[in-house]
Amino acid sequence: MGGGAVGYAFLRTSPADGYTVAWASPALLTNYRMGTMPFSHRELTPIAMVSVQAMAWVIRTDAPWRTLEDLARFAQSNPGRVRVATAGVGSGTDMAAIAVANALRIQIVRVPLGSGARVPALLRGDVEVASLPIPEAIEHVKAGQLRVLVVTTRERDPAVPEAPTLRDLGFNLSLELFRGLVGPRGIPAERIQILAEAVRRAAGDPEWRHFGERNSFIPRYMGPQAFAAYLDQQDFVIRSALGAGR
Repeated sequence: MGGGAVGYAFLRTSPADGYTVAWASPALLTNYRMGTMPFSHRELTPIAMVSVQAMAWVIRTDAPWRTLEDLARFAQSNPGRVRVATAGVGSGTDMAAIAVANALRIQIVRVPLGSGARVPALLRGDVEVASLPIPEAIEHVKAGQLRVLVVTTRERDPAVPEAPTLRDLGFNLSLELFRGLVGPRGIPAERIQILAEAVRRAAGDPEWRHFGERNSFIPRYMGPQAFAAYLDQQDFVIRSALGAGR
């Protein structure tokens, strides 16, 4: 509800007893930066990160560009001619579209289509690029209809190992669809550690890792301190993409 803002607002005023937690995603950061949530992630307590998922820029295989550099050269010569489908204004894939475009120093037209409409629009030729999570396009990539130009994770995605990261291409930038747990402020330290340890064990379970492989997400555990630093870093990327903002 409310892109997650309602849930985070409820969590913020819940008892800090370690029994009420929320599933954290980039919405925790984008809601505040877009002005749809009146408090930042620092008003909540990071507990642990569970996984990340790659976002990607994807094109049709019959497009006239084979690499991100090819697309960038075209866009620099044709400002506003590259249309990029996203899930919606303020979504993680929207932030990825802005961040990649800013890194390439190109002008794009962001087209908010929703998660189910991006691939059909790309296949029809309604847009030149789709900014999306890898699972949404993976079957079409395997079928040879779509090509992944770049992924936004820190490391290459095992589902599309041939696709470079932004860091591979020389940009000190990563923006990920992360998942983790947060709670209200004031949870006793010992309860935070109990929850974090439970997440650590679950994230290291072979069954969870196999589930990640089948569903194109990457298990990645971070404890409370590391997750807090990670949230600050991702928030910096989003704030920079939006041109400072709040």
